[in-house]
Amino acid sequence: MATVAFAVPDDTVLVSDGGLATELEARGHDLSDPLWSARLLVAASAEIEPCTPRFAAPVP
Repeated sequence: MATVAFAVPDDTVLVSDGGLATELEARGHDLSDPLWSARLLVAASAEIEPCTPRFAAPVP
């Protein structure tokens, strides 16, 4: 797996918005609740992890 260590100093925070909401919505989850992320973490946490490779993978 490639890293960004060459571009980001050790003491820097890197924020990556990868489209988790878009992927969860495509999988049929209701995101109309303002606290949708908290609700899904409690009610359907197993659904979160499979979504991340979809937007964390390098773009060809």
